[in-house]
Amino acid sequence: MRTSSLGSISDIQIGSTPSRSMASLWDKDKITNNVWISIADLNNTLDGVVTDSKEYVSNKAIPRMKLVKKGTLLLSFKLTLGRLAFAGRNLYTNEAIAALNINNPSELDKSYLFYFLKFYDWDELARGDEKVKGKTLNKAKLTAVKISYPESIEEQKRIVKKLDEAFAAIDKAKENTEKNLKNAQELFDSTFSEILSSIANEGEVATLGSSKYLCIEDGDRGKNYPKKSDYVTTGYCVFLSTKNVRKNGFLFDEVVYIAKAKDEQLNKGKLVRGDVVMTTRGTIGNVGVYNKMVPYENIRINSGMVIFRPNTDVLLPEYLLEVLRSPGLKRQISKFFSGTAQPQLPIKTLRKFTFTIPETRSQQLAVSKIQKANQTLITLQKLYMRKLDNLEELKQSI
Repeated sequence: MRTSSLGSISDIQIGSTPSRSMASLWDKDKITNNVWISIADLNNTLDGVVTDSKEYVSNKAIPRMKLVKKGTLLLSFKLTLGRLAFAGRNLYTNEAIAALNINNPSELDKSYLFYFLKFYDWDELARGDEKVKGKTLNKAKLTAVKISYPESIEEQKRIVKKLDEAFAAIDKAKENTEKNLKNAQELFDSTFSEILSSIANEGEVATLGSSKYLCIEDGDRGKNYPKKSDYVTTGYCVFLSTKNVRKNGFLFDEVVYIAKAKDEQLNKGKLVRGDVVMTTRGTIGNVGVYNKMVPYENIRINSGMVIFRPNTDVLLPEYLLEVLRSPGLKRQISKFFSGTAQPQLPIKTLRKFTFTIPETRSQQLAVSKIQKANQTLITLQKLYMRKLDNLEELKQSI
């Protein structure tokens, strides 16, 4: 094996960013072919090759920039370390990307160098220099990186071929696992719909706005609405955020509170046992039921969610929860999104959504079947996610 510094085996060319204050240096309409690559663009590659970007520079900027030729290996070395791609065309880069042109291609295969740098411990390199701030390297530090490689170019290519084959097999296994993960979710959604469809003719079709079965309440959004300065890490009343209301129920890993005095200043928006909560702003449709399993006696919703308070004589909270997260209701919700940057689902729209209400015994049976199917889904999801993690670990070990 031979060991050389990156600076001795390649010419390291650093890009630049034209002045943002000079609009004439940028090609917003992408009329030119002057592709300008930033670190984010290195994520959008096909088989490790980058050919396009979010931004182009104008012809006026070109005399001040360094051209990166097609086939050159690109490496990010500031903030996000070690992101790699080959240039799929002649292009330009910013100052966070180094273009590596191998001095003697007959001695070092560029695909071998790609793999070596892909699994290099960049974080350790950044930590090892007290002069380096955060995860950012300078050209001098990059130049000194030690590269180990077989003296035989044929041996390098043999290693690359073996790695290509191994990683292709791993990527195929990951693709199949991700497909299985998707199929598991689709099977659950189908089972979910079948369970609710099987009781569709047993009861009355109602709307979420039917006062006979439930009422909908939003939070107190008046002048006393809590500010961030009112939040405390321990206190009298939990003040829910979207972090606490997830797709499959409440999650209290991170909790903020408000004091009793602040709670008493507020009117509507406080939970009682049996209430069901849904997020209606930003992330739409996450739900949780405030049953006896929730260990907090005082909870309020924030302005991005609503409370459904069922008449428990005819509508079970657990059944309402399953209805709200059912594929059927999700389809209704998707038709009524309002807003663009941050989707919102107003109460007046929620009131229009329909669902079937059978007798409570049928509701209990449906909930039991759905929960059993959901537990199977969760088990499969954990299994497939573990397999994906194992495949990624296998890639690292290779």
